Amino acid sequence: MSNLLQACCKLKLLSGPTSKSKEELECETHFMQTYRRDNDGKYIISLPLKENIQLGNSIQIAKQRLDSLWKRVNKDSSMANLYCNFMKEYKELGQMQKKDNSDNVKYVLPHHGVYRADSSTTKLRVVFDTSAASTSGVSLNNCLMKGGVVQDDLFSILLRFRKNKVVFTADV
Repeated sequence: MSNLLQACCKLKLLSGPTSKSKEELECETHFMQTYRRDNDGKYIISLPLKENIQLGNSIQIAKQRLDSLWKRVNKDSSMANLYCNFMKEYKELGQMQKKDNSDNVKYVLPHHGVYRADSSTTKLRVVFDTSAASTSGVSLNNCLMKGGVVQDDLFSILLRFRKNKVVFTADV
């Protein structure tokens, strides 16, 4: 048996059965009560927000990020086109909407783009920064419940690799 497999066996034996925390159970209940599927078969769920945690204002940091983004896209028209297309698609899908000052919006999700011109697949990846702190010092990540682990533990995965002569793996 390999050293890695022996270490995993020891960890598995020491860790014992895992039980879900109160927050994991609440998150699972929230999922079961709020998920639905749209006409295209996509799953839709409301965010599993913790109680008694308030987001502050994030407009200023979002504006700073947007200013920085404008500087980057003004230097590279290819990135600008890709970013504009991304935002148009987001709007068409109903995942984003325009708000004006009269709507009294206080929390805006900061984002930026990771652009790789030499990439053969995805040249632009837009990253939404849910860990950016608002004026209250709280981020969107801080407000969300943490669900349980959904993938198998390493021990089970390694054992499955020993079952067959050939293994296929894929990333979707």
